[in-house]
Amino acid sequence: MTQYRDITEITNTISQEDHIHQLALLSLIMMIEDGKAAPPTIHMGNWYSAFRELLRCTFPLQQGEVFWPVAFRICIHHGCAKILGKHAVPIPVPTQIPTSSFAENIRFYQPHIWRNRFNLRDSRKALWETLSKSRSLVCPYSTFEQRFHSDHELIFSDTQIQTAYAAFHTAPNKRFLILSGLSGTGKTQFLLQFAKSYILSSNLNPQEHLHKVSVSPDWRDPSPLLGYINPLVERSDQLRFVKGEITDFLIRAHRYPLLPFFLILDEMNLARVELYFAPLLSAMETPEEPIRFHGERGIPSGVPAQLDAWPNNLFIAGTVNMDETTHPFSDKVLDRAFTMEFWDIDIQGYLQKNVPARFHKVLHRFYDILLPVHRHFGYRSLKEIMLFLSNAEHMISSEAQRASLERTLLDQAVFAKILPKIRGVYHEKLELALQQAHDLCVEESLFQSAQKLQAMLHQLQSNGVTKFWS
Repeated sequence: MTQYRDITEITNTISQEDHIHQLALLSLIMMIEDGKAAPPTIHMGNWYSAFRELLRCTFPLQQGEVFWPVAFRICIHHGCAKILGKHAVPIPVPTQIPTSSFAENIRFYQPHIWRNRFNLRDSRKALWETLSKSRSLVCPYSTFEQRFHSDHELIFSDTQIQTAYAAFHTAPNKRFLILSGLSGTGKTQFLLQFAKSYILSSNLNPQEHLHKVSVSPDWRDPSPLLGYINPLVERSDQLRFVKGEITDFLIRAHRYPLLPFFLILDEMNLARVELYFAPLLSAMETPEEPIRFHGERGIPSGVPAQLDAWPNNLFIAGTVNMDETTHPFSDKVLDRAFTMEFWDIDIQGYLQKNVPARFHKVLHRFYDILLPVHRHFGYRSLKEIMLFLSNAEHMISSEAQRASLERTLLDQAVFAKILPKIRGVYHEKLELALQQAHDLCVEESLFQSAQKLQAMLHQLQSNGVTKFWS
């Protein structure tokens, strides 16, 4: 029987085309690193479950039944354990060198092969690198684009889609995209749709590969994202580590490097990105450095002390609004990310697709009037206005009375969803926009909105500043 000095030699004996053998050994290595296996005593049922999960996440069309002969071969030739059929119980192997020949006693075990965590890590990386030659992390653009266009409510331009795709695939350790612009233009929906289309195009489940986090303004350090040690819990307690928002997601991304994982940070500049995102910003720049979770021994709460490298399969995107409630970005963040700006929407396409024709004129004209002063509205406002107006159908059955009610509701919708966003110091463009919006409301018999716009126009001319809220 061949004797191997370390796990690297075992790894090198596997053919590059033998995916089942690679995945079987890889699943065993990952179990050992997670503390779920300790050769030579191996629970074959747990190993088989780990292998099946790994197979499902990498090559789902392969047949998993061939695991047993491969596992048997690994155990015999590499000194893991004795297998008694498919449902073997763990059986320890001799601790002393047997007196008979190796050919007759194949269960001899060399402990150092499986106890060197650095060799395990290197072999894990080598196996993933070999597997990557047969399964690409990157989804082809043509496949992704076709799915993106097939199922989404909002309308995004080809330029926006192409820019986002190119930004995510520029540098494998910096798949980082920031979307800024007007509130309600569909930034978050664009990212969600992008991620789902990309994941589905890779024949994966979005629930397992997409994670959206709402950033809180009180985040001052990385603990809300990465987790922290609870000092009130005894060191021996497995619940000593409190997981953060993305702890498990990061571990899973690191665990399956050939699969895409999308992390979306909604309103990411409500808190200072440089503070709560600092470890990840540093890891992007030096991907060979570990990402540390804690300094404890063992794996409290199932969380290892660190990830040994930055997961190149992690796609990170954030949405931002630049107003009085948010924080600006430093160059440290901007240097690591691509930035896209969402100011305009395809209002004509959205109206034709989702809004009855009788409302097109007034909504389109409002958008065009407010666009030059950057006080226009986005998809969110349009959608909520339409949901608001659709109530007329359920309130009154008579068509004549319903038309009157729709005009009243349209007046209220403009007053509630469009006018509150208009504000600013005196400028000729703002004065003109207010005057044109007022004239439009008078023309369309939106009397409450016209009265409010007249007051705002007077306030601008008298005080040099205007806002909806008096």
